[in-house]
Amino acid sequence: MRTIKCLLFLVFLLQFLKVSSQDIIYRNDTKQPVIVNIISEQVSSRVYRLFNSSDTAIHHISITRIDSIIYQSGKKEIFATIKTESLPVLSNTGKDFSAFTHHLAGIDAGAWFYKNIRFSYEYFPFNPNLGFKTSVSFRTTPFMKIEIYDYDYGDEELSYHYRNFRGYSVWHGTLGADYYFFKPGSFRVLTGLHYVHGTYIISYIITDGNYNVVGTRDERKPLNGMLLNVYLFYRVNEYLSVNIGVDKPLWMKPPMQRSVFTAEFLLNF
Repeated sequence: MRTIKCLLFLVFLLQFLKVSSQDIIYRNDTKQPVIVNIISEQVSSRVYRLFNSSDTAIHHISITRIDSIIYQSGKKEIFATIKTESLPVLSNTGKDFSAFTHHLAGIDAGAWFYKNIRFSYEYFPFNPNLGFKTSVSFRTTPFMKIEIYDYDYGDEELSYHYRNFRGYSVWHGTLGADYYFFKPGSFRVLTGLHYVHGTYIISYIITDGNYNVVGTRDERKPLNGMLLNVYLFYRVNEYLSVNIGVDKPLWMKPPMQRSVFTAEFLLNF
């Protein structure tokens, strides 16, 4: 009888040691222990078989679903929660241009066609699609004047219509907003509305009864209007971008209706 009790105790002890020597997985969702035999450890998962079960299949579990593991050696491994994030958008050159930069500042090479020097700054406070932009432009050569002869005073608008505001302004500034289509990347298209304000010079030419010029009178007058711009935006690299497009006057006083060309070189930061 004593021998039978010793045998039963030995069987129980061996069974206990066998159970305690297995690996235990605690899942994130249930926190309940799962007794397993871990076969291998991968970078992002664990491979195991259920212990003491008729299910002999090999199972895989991602470490993002594991809270902790207690190994048969007594070692405990705790896993931090890993959040899956979308991959960055890559340009066709393989470079990552998805980073959201809040500022664009630069100079307009296209303004040189109109004897101007023009600087611009754009700020993206909320997202990479909506930017608020301001610019300032100055004449770099002697001012171009709009000449009006005294016998044409009643038809002044004819002298303005086919001129461009950038070439004839002493200076002008713009303030408005742009909307960028498509996600950040190498190429984007944008359009916007901008209010423009500046000054220009009108030269009144005084003639005598025989239409001979006897004098001039210059006046500096305000220039105001609204512009619609359409640009192609190209991000060259992490720090440099280019904007190429046109500014079309929707309304302008005086009525200068000719579109102007823009080619901005911009710093991303």
